[in-house]
Amino acid sequence: MGFYLMSIVLLGRYVRVWIRGGGDLVSARKVFDRMREKNVVTWTLMITRLAQFGFYGDAIDLFLVMLVSSGFVPDRFTLNSLISVCAEIEFLSLGKELHSWVIRSGLALDLCVGCSLVDMYAKCGLVHESRKVFDGMPNHNVMSWTALINGYVRGGGGQEREAVRLFSDMLLQGCVAPNCFTFSGVLKACANLPDFGFGEQVHGQTIKLGLSAIDCVGNGLVSVYARSGRMECARKCFDILFDKNLVSRNGDVDDASVEDLNFNSEQDLNHKIEYTSNGVSSFTYASLLSGAACIGTIGKGEQIHAMVVKMDFVLHDVEDEQKEQYLFQHSEKLAVAFALISTPNPKPIRVFKNLRVCDDCHMAIKYISMVTSREIVVRDANRFHHIKDAWRELILKRGYNGVEVAF
Repeated sequence: MGFYLMSIVLLGRYVRVWIRGGGDLVSARKVFDRMREKNVVTWTLMITRLAQFGFYGDAIDLFLVMLVSSGFVPDRFTLNSLISVCAEIEFLSLGKELHSWVIRSGLALDLCVGCSLVDMYAKCGLVHESRKVFDGMPNHNVMSWTALINGYVRGGGGQEREAVRLFSDMLLQGCVAPNCFTFSGVLKACANLPDFGFGEQVHGQTIKLGLSAIDCVGNGLVSVYARSGRMECARKCFDILFDKNLVSRNGDVDDASVEDLNFNSEQDLNHKIEYTSNGVSSFTYASLLSGAACIGTIGKGEQIHAMVVKMDFVLHDVEDEQKEQYLFQHSEKLAVAFALISTPNPKPIRVFKNLRVCDDCHMAIKYISMVTSREIVVRDANRFHHIKDAWRELILKRGYNGVEVAF
């Protein structure tokens, strides 16, 4: 028996070494599959590593195999990993089932599991459910505070103020210190508020904690000051960043007045915004062209257009019919269409997109929601597009007389 148990421990360690080595996940899975006997630790280890490497579907499949064939009951570490997977892929239905399992198992007060549930509901767009879990936790750590703050920020629609209030409560309690990700979230909220005074206070906190030069915090500071029109402060924050990435560079340019750029050539522009290894993105040029349009500087707009052509960012000329065809092919439209034909009518439709949703897709999804009476939630790179009771909203806003509403 002692030799048998030792073999399990050694094989478990071997799997751990293979996986933590960063590389050969396939070989690690082969070692795992060849183990004659496994325990909950080895199952959880393999599930967790699959999730950490981004193989979310495989992690869920392995969890189901564990339940059906092994006879082992998942512990708090197993459930924590699976809830985190549901958060990443917005698998809300499975997340709710796991939440029920957590309650039945007496793990509802576990700190790590609670943090994962807060994050899962927030990333699925159910911030109110996230807040319920948060309020029911006897203790909090920086992860639970940060997850809920970022949930309010992603939710938009005025919830940024609640994110700021929650951050203030965190500081007042004084039990947990915010980290760089907490500051990144609250700075995003400050950038979307009309009063930028709180953003300055947050900046002071980042300086005290030595976090202002970390890129995710610096990006937020650049955005806050740029959107308030204080380009000199934005530039100072930009200049001290450890890693001047494309997000911070675009944030510096996006809200700047084109009149303040004072460039006469492509070299002057590149020198002004100091693009080194990252280069200039199409978003940067789009921001500059938008600024030129707002203030009516045709000459500068022509200069930027010339740079766009030279940098090969310009789109090829296509007919209007072809442009419409491109819009039909946007992934969020296709995802919603697939959900309509594959899910029952009362069930909400949830779509995740890693890029921003365009205006055409937002309006199209809104009309689809009206016609089908379906609740549709689309999460893009910045926020949630939560469309529900669109007819009622339109009636309250414009009045219904049988003619006003047209498609």
